Amino acid sequence: MSEEKCQQILAEVDAWVMARPERRGVGYHNSQRAGQYDPALAQVRSVLEDFFGLLLRRGLGARVLQVGLGRHGGMHYALSLLGGRLVTVEREERRVRAYLEDQGLDPARETILVGDPGEAATRERVRELLPEVDVLLLDGEESYGAFLRDWRGYAPLVRVGGLVAFCDGSQAFAGRREELGVGRFLFELERDYLLPREARLGVFHADRAILYYEQSEEMREEWARGVVALELGRGEVGEGSPAEPRPGGAGNGWRREPWPVESGKGGPRESQPSESQPGESRPGEARPPESRPGESRLVGSSSVSGSPRLLEELEGFSIHAAEGGLFAVPGGDFDPREIDRDAYPLVLWGEGRESLGALVRDFVRAEEALGRCRGLLAEGRLDEAQSLGAELVRGLPGLRERLLPSYHLYHHSARLGLVLGTFMLFADRPREGWFLLRKVLRRNYHEQELIQVLARVAMEVLRDEVLGRELLEEVRAALRRSEVGRICREELRGSMLWSYPEFLAGIGGVLQVGVGSGTQVGAFDRLGLPQVLIEPDPRAREKIQGGHPILACAVGAAPAEGRLLRGLRGWSSSLAELAAPFRGREGLAQVEAIPVPVRSLDGLVAEDVLPAEGLDLLWIDAGGRELEVLKGAEEFLKGVDLIRCKVFFAPLFEGTPEPEELRLYLDERGFWLRAYEPGPQGLWGEALFRRTRRPMPERRRRAV
Repeated sequence: MSEEKCQQILAEVDAWVMARPERRGVGYHNSQRAGQYDPALAQVRSVLEDFFGLLLRRGLGARVLQVGLGRHGGMHYALSLLGGRLVTVEREERRVRAYLEDQGLDPARETILVGDPGEAATRERVRELLPEVDVLLLDGEESYGAFLRDWRGYAPLVRVGGLVAFCDGSQAFAGRREELGVGRFLFELERDYLLPREARLGVFHADRAILYYEQSEEMREEWARGVVALELGRGEVGEGSPAEPRPGGAGNGWRREPWPVESGKGGPRESQPSESQPGESRPGEARPPESRPGESRLVGSSSVSGSPRLLEELEGFSIHAAEGGLFAVPGGDFDPREIDRDAYPLVLWGEGRESLGALVRDFVRAEEALGRCRGLLAEGRLDEAQSLGAELVRGLPGLRERLLPSYHLYHHSARLGLVLGTFMLFADRPREGWFLLRKVLRRNYHEQELIQVLARVAMEVLRDEVLGRELLEEVRAALRRSEVGRICREELRGSMLWSYPEFLAGIGGVLQVGVGSGTQVGAFDRLGLPQVLIEPDPRAREKIQGGHPILACAVGAAPAEGRLLRGLRGWSSSLAELAAPFRGREGLAQVEAIPVPVRSLDGLVAEDVLPAEGLDLLWIDAGGRELEVLKGAEEFLKGVDLIRCKVFFAPLFEGTPEPEELRLYLDERGFWLRAYEPGPQGLWGEALFRRTRRPMPERRRRAV
């Protein structure tokens, strides 16, 4: 029944996206022509089908909240066909007016609110209309800050068993070398929020993907208590601290008594109503200045301004009075406007001069003692570390609660994170302290002592071997990414791959179909990647150094005998003739024909000439025959994770495929277009496709 309903909805959407091109554009995202992008529904139809099929199978659709109406409101129209209550929040009034004039609303079921999704008044109005929702779809401004803000503002409304979903269109267009904010948000959401709760993102892939997760009872309870992530990927404590291990999981505390142990035998830590929750204030407890409206940080940016006034110098800190409270920083100068620019290694905040002075003295004392504790832990002297740490905790009662307001204000500080995280190791919060220290490590993976501390605490205190192994794997991967990034910047400036070193970090081997100038061969050598090269042109083969295996053949869809038409310039050589408009251009002439064998990649694998796996980067530069290469690699592609492919924006050779043909062909085979860039002359460029599968981590595999 759900499948039938899904097809009915899609049929109505199909008719809607084609009905009024003069008002609402035409078609879906993946049916646009180059240079004429104006879809009625800016989503891939197959992704829409998968997403709506999921909603209908789970019976989700009675109460839907959408943040972001979109270009022409196509997703709102599609969601309205579910037949339930639908509320959409849209910032731009012109879009709302255009949709109402074009389509109208069913006032009994549909509401569109015009307002800033980040404003408290908008959120309150949404809560009045939908106190609880089955589905939250975030489809608004595509930036890290906007997605972070909207997730934090509206995810608490999702019922247990409901879905929180995200439309990610950030990968759909070319020309962006900078870090893609939505992708970074989703990566950090899964790594820092979902995986510690033994959940992860589901995904319906395309270059406009929909990702989602199911709201668990634990998540809903945390939202209700206000226990939420401070800032994904930057550092967190209390709010956003990963959940405690599930019953039957790993160990429950320090190795020897009287070390602090977490309540229960490996089970969740029970929160007492009388005890302040992590990241929350007790009644009357001081809190730092709140963040600015619309600020991309969840908590943190101060609203202090005005000229600060130096009150005193104490223990190497200077204490200043400014709007918003008192601030202590190392050294003498202080400008409250610099807090948002991460200008200080540490900022301590307080409301009173006496209490802040006491906090400074206690912080200095704790920093020195806890540094010794970490040294002892790194050396494996756990009993000595416990004795020193326990003595400090007894001597500084309430230090965690006194430092939390400063951490909320300035959680970028590694010094504060080290003190707070290490203190919690000995203050009956070892798991929360461990995750905070891991956040500190993520700012600098070269901190060997901290790596040793985290590994030892995971294995010998938390008794969580999986967590310890995941930490070491994370460190190895981070150091590998750093090394790969450095080599890419030095060696791959001529290729768009230098902008995406994170994709190369997990590559195990390279198959190059068409070596070209060969500059990338040396780069892959420095990366330590095994390479197999295929090059039909003997001139190009002569230039290659390093003793790599080189197959002297061309590659196509099937075995054949062909002619390599060599051009005056290397890039004009191809099995295909130059297209008529280009034959007379200076420097493009093809002057010589060389007979060459043509083989398919699948055929080479079948003959054991190529390995069936291990070459997970496919580099194609085939002179306009890139699609033919792919058609002969149906089986080989199953072992490939990343494809760098030359694309032509003009038909330089006879039969040259359009970029869209390549994209659609690879999309059907599970590869997602991540980026492309035109070359210097505008005739061709590079495209980067990545496989959409997402390996399941060991912790989740074990649970399954």
